[in-house]
Amino acid sequence: MKYFITALISFLLPSLCMAADASLTFRMISDSASSTRVELSLASKLPLNALEASIAIPEGLMVQDIDAAGSPVAYWIESPHFDKTARTVSFAGVVPGGKTGGTVLTLDLARGQGDMNLSITSARAFEDSPDGKEVSLKKGAIDLSPSAKYRTWGAYILIVSLAFALYLVFRHLRVRFSLK
Repeated sequence: MKYFITALISFLLPSLCMAADASLTFRMISDSASSTRVELSLASKLPLNALEASIAIPEGLMVQDIDAAGSPVAYWIESPHFDKTARTVSFAGVVPGGKTGGTVLTLDLARGQGDMNLSITSARAFEDSPDGKEVSLKKGAIDLSPSAKYRTWGAYILIVSLAFALYLVFRHLRVRFSLK
């Protein structure tokens, strides 16, 4: 048991120490056979005053609309736009007074054939402070292919099964060794 706890701590500690100050993540809002709606959200430990990013749009998806209503970004230096030749959605803006989160933009995407993995290729965020230093930023990705939904459920089932198995093992150890 002592070795298990030591191994668990040594596995989790590096990931906790290397946590990003902020993250840009995707979340699917709606989905159909021909289109999907995805939001890009910002979450930060520190108030941020500036943000810029570029999102790669794969061949299997086409941008129909970009909605930035309600974004924490109040002033756009580069308003969100789709570059058809580079196949990227890019934006840069200022967040007066600093914000720690919110939906930056929402993408309406048409489905086609091919790759459907959305990813952030570059992103930078700056702290709302006198020196405005750049903060570490975790860049998200999402697989929008039709089969991705089923792979996600498979992962959930696997995680729940493993958690239940660990529960049974610890319960057995507690009964066997009369741990309280």
